[in-house]
Amino acid sequence: MKVDEDSGGMWCLVMFDLPVKTKVERHAATVFRNMLLDMGYAMVQFSVYVRYSPTQTGNRTSV
Repeated sequence: MKVDEDSGGMWCLVMFDLPVKTKVERHAATVFRNMLLDMGYAMVQFSVYVRYSPTQTGNRTSV
């Protein structure tokens, strides 16, 4: 991904550990991961997602 370092943008990194012992918990974790993907995040590892926003405001509104 090409990023203009002088643009004033920023990276948003989401790291999480959710309970997945029961079927309900696994479903909730899957819904959460899919929500991150729908918001434009890319999966780096199973529980680590990242997104670049060209403006700081873009990441602030998603958090």
